[in-house]
Amino acid sequence: NLKLKWSKSIYTWNESLSLRINNLPFAELQIHNNRNSIKCRFNMKTLHTLVKNNVLKGIICSNYNKMSISFNYIGSKLNLLQFLKAGMEDYTEKKIESFESFLDIFSGTGVVSHMVLSNGCKKVISNDLQHYSWVMSSPLTDYGIDKEKLQELIKIYNFDFKGNDGFIYRNYSPAGNRMYFTEHNAKLIDFIRQDIEILKNNGNINFKEYLVLLKTLLLGVSSVSNTASVYGAYLKTFKKSATKRLTLSTNIVDTLVGYTPNLIHQAHNLDALQCAKTGYYEVVYIDPPYNTRNYAQNFHILETITRYDDPLIKGLTGLRVDDNEDSKKFCLKTKVYNNFKDLIDTLDCKYVFISYSSDGILQLEDIFYILSNNFKETVLKQQAYKRFKSSSNSDKKPVEEYLICAKSK
Repeated sequence: NLKLKWSKSIYTWNESLSLRINNLPFAELQIHNNRNSIKCRFNMKTLHTLVKNNVLKGIICSNYNKMSISFNYIGSKLNLLQFLKAGMEDYTEKKIESFESFLDIFSGTGVVSHMVLSNGCKKVISNDLQHYSWVMSSPLTDYGIDKEKLQELIKIYNFDFKGNDGFIYRNYSPAGNRMYFTEHNAKLIDFIRQDIEILKNNGNINFKEYLVLLKTLLLGVSSVSNTASVYGAYLKTFKKSATKRLTLSTNIVDTLVGYTPNLIHQAHNLDALQCAKTGYYEVVYIDPPYNTRNYAQNFHILETITRYDDPLIKGLTGLRVDDNEDSKKFCLKTKVYNNFKDLIDTLDCKYVFISYSSDGILQLEDIFYILSNNFKETVLKQQAYKRFKSSSNSDKKPVEEYLICAKSK
């Protein structure tokens, strides 16, 4: 139902003409006689608007997605969304919008679930064991959410105020002999986190709106964190970005997928094996930890901010004492094979897609062998990818990102 309008007809077009879609400036076409070529310039603001409002489907705008999820995250698929989308659609021979259901077992920051929803799949289930990841993955649609109210609240949080002396200030700023945040930013984190809880308890926001505000806070926190990348350790002196005032963005609210009838999105906070037992899904996507980096330790502060449970902490870096043993299942060389096999054997699906890496602790032949018990037609797709940056890893060589595709027998 797009309304297209050209500025010229084929008879009057000489060198350039413009195209409007639904009366919005969309593109300009130019003939370059000297270069023997035709150029098309897109109006990106209009393109983003049409994608965001679900007028145009099947398009991934990487800048648009980056606006919603923009912090440094181990194994993030933000820059691999086009690779994943193309791989899934090529293997299944159908568009994502035709997927009957999609399960994202290790959803992380939720970018893959968001991409699948944005491309028209009507039933998407996200899951992650880490509480902060569960927050990041829910909700992803605007159903039951007053976007204008949240946008106004976010603007209020950006006004200048002193903040509160809470748990983050006492333990993760110079006041607690740790330099994850400046004292002022730590106070702001405490104040905003406490106020979000008050708004929920007083009924001023519903639970979905509460989660959206929490993930907005997490993204703001990531922009002023005084770390090299993850939260396993802090820097000894404050870097420039960490000295800036904590500022929250409305991008999370802006990029919520527009609700349409029969659209279902749910997010679980379960162990991967428990999640695999929740039912049948046409497509299952698995993006497990690749190596020995433990998410619970590397992102412990995000876990504490979302839970805000005043946990017992330990050591120079203030790790949570209640480190979840289940979070290590896919990070230990001695346990990963059996745990991965249990997960694959439990799946009830038509297609399974597994993201893995050439520097993963499981070998490809092991993954193929595990799949062979219940799946067939295994196909490997791969793409060179920049290695995740961390203070303990200076290797600049790219790794191969794998997408392993298989179909049930």
